[in-house]
Amino acid sequence: MTLALIDWLVVAAYFVIIFTIAARLIRKHETAEGYFLAGRKMTWPFIGASIFAANISAEHFVGLAGSGYQHGLAVGGFEWMGIYVLVISLAGIFLPFYLRAKLYTIPEFLERRYCSGLRTYLAVLVVILSVLAWVAVSLYASSRLLSVVTGWNKSVIVWSIAILTALYTMKGGLKVVIYTDFVQVIVMVLAAITLTLLGLREIGGVSGLAHKLDPASFSMIRPATDPDYPWPGMIIGLFFAGSFYWAMNQVIVQRALAAKDIDQGQKGAVFAAFLKILPVFILVTPGLIARVMYPSLKKPDDAYPTLVRDLMPIGLRGLTIAGLCAALMGHLSATYNSLATIVARDLYLKLRPNASQEQQVRMGWFTIAAVAVLGALCAPLPSKFGTLWDYVQFVNLFMMVPIVCAFFLGIFWRRANSAAAIASVVFGTVASVIFMIDTRIHPILPGLFQAGIAKPWMNRVIIQLVTCAVIMVVVTLLTKAPKEENVSGLTAGWRVAGAAGAGATGAAGWWRGYGPWGLLVMLITTGLWYALR
Repeated sequence: MTLALIDWLVVAAYFVIIFTIAARLIRKHETAEGYFLAGRKMTWPFIGASIFAANISAEHFVGLAGSGYQHGLAVGGFEWMGIYVLVISLAGIFLPFYLRAKLYTIPEFLERRYCSGLRTYLAVLVVILSVLAWVAVSLYASSRLLSVVTGWNKSVIVWSIAILTALYTMKGGLKVVIYTDFVQVIVMVLAAITLTLLGLREIGGVSGLAHKLDPASFSMIRPATDPDYPWPGMIIGLFFAGSFYWAMNQVIVQRALAAKDIDQGQKGAVFAAFLKILPVFILVTPGLIARVMYPSLKKPDDAYPTLVRDLMPIGLRGLTIAGLCAALMGHLSATYNSLATIVARDLYLKLRPNASQEQQVRMGWFTIAAVAVLGALCAPLPSKFGTLWDYVQFVNLFMMVPIVCAFFLGIFWRRANSAAAIASVVFGTVASVIFMIDTRIHPILPGLFQAGIAKPWMNRVIIQLVTCAVIMVVVTLLTKAPKEENVSGLTAGWRVAGAAGAGATGAAGWWRGYGPWGLLVMLITTGLWYALR
């Protein structure tokens, strides 16, 4: 597919706007807080849009459509479960603790609640996941999609976007990231809506889509024994594992940590939840459209690129490329900045506790450059696996579960201690490796784990979660209670008793703040899910 002059002008206009915004906001950062957390002055529209941009990337365009092509709408459950997690786990449970403690990073919470070892573990885990499962996957997906649409060389795409995004993120800090994210969300949503509408027109609208596909393709609730999207794993497993991604993951939560107060942070999380309604309709549905138009695609992940190539007319092709670049750059800039914060605050300061603010910022620059290079070098790895979306979720879910118990029990159970958290995390990590090998490489577990509700891999997330929780409870009861300094201000009992007037706690504060909007978006999602059951 070739691009006309008007397409190039649209793409050029997008980059001019993004880099103009970045240039106007870039300035010397005198403090680490100014660079890593935008001075803690952000308001809810920008926080919510940035959370959404940090989440959505090229692998969503390629991966959600690919899984939609292969399995139907059920994959959209990953998106809609995120809505409940954003409202309940992030806005309702964890964010008030993070903001009152004035955290720079989420691993810092684990050190205050348990010990420094768990802080280091989470910091290293997030760095590894970010490079292998987020940056590399995003670059791979974008190169695959843009090479089909434009004919550009995949390596050129990977390195160009990785380096360009790193440059403005490195100089501008989180403030530049958040404000450019706001524009990028608008561009990527417009591009995705446009392609979906063109695809529906091509096949005779929604009625044409429904008439030409098996009704099971539109079912978002599958049996407990479904090998890909069993309802227990999609609802129970995804809520808790998703709580790591949305409420304990630096890449996502850092936007909310930059809020000017708790109320703005919570409303930002809810705004992101409203935006999360969209992907099922504008990213998964194109996969179903492609299934009607191209029933014999060799690779499901080719669904979205093929639609773009065949359906987007001159002029709108430029918008599509701009939208894809917006999704990728928004996600990458969020990841770069968050990893810079983690490395500088959780790892570098451990080695050099007296490092100046300027030295911390410089370490952030070095981290961004290193992650950009490593991510580009690892970009070919996802091509070795099956569908892109399944790979990303498979790796993320198993690796996230071990740390989830430490957070939830740490918040709601004052007795939980560091010995128990460490035991749970160690066991969960070993179990993650075993489950991944058994599920995807070679069966190594006893027959009990191959049958019934344990067989679908997503249901194994529940088994892993429950086992980690049991281990943590048992070890806690067999060891000493934590010191007061590890629970004071860091558990739910303190929050209920002492948080009145903080902006979003207590019944009155809930109704004045994010509460009604959070309830509304969950009711809308529940209604949509029921209609598509």
